[in-house]
Amino acid sequence: YDGFLHAIAEEVSYPAEARENDIQGICIVNYEITEQGTVENIVATQDPGGGIGESAVETIESVTAGVSFSPGILNGISVRVRKGLELKYKLQ
Repeated sequence: YDGFLHAIAEEVSYPAEARENDIQGICIVNYEITEQGTVENIVATQDPGGGIGESAVETIESVTAGVSFSPGILNGISVRVRKGLELKYKLQ
């Protein structure tokens, strides 16, 4: 999981529109890990605006492309799980 977060931190970029308009905040991205371990249905459910939500979704898509994750296990069977991730966008 730490490697996943590190990859996101390396890949994420601050959208120009958000930077120009001094938009900061928390973006929450929800996604699902399928029974096969792929990531699907990536959606920004909290978006401060200025292109931040789109940037966060694109980052998650890029970082998870071609990567296999461990699916949820229920009664010994692989199941789809929903996850959420909070990304903080702050201008320095």
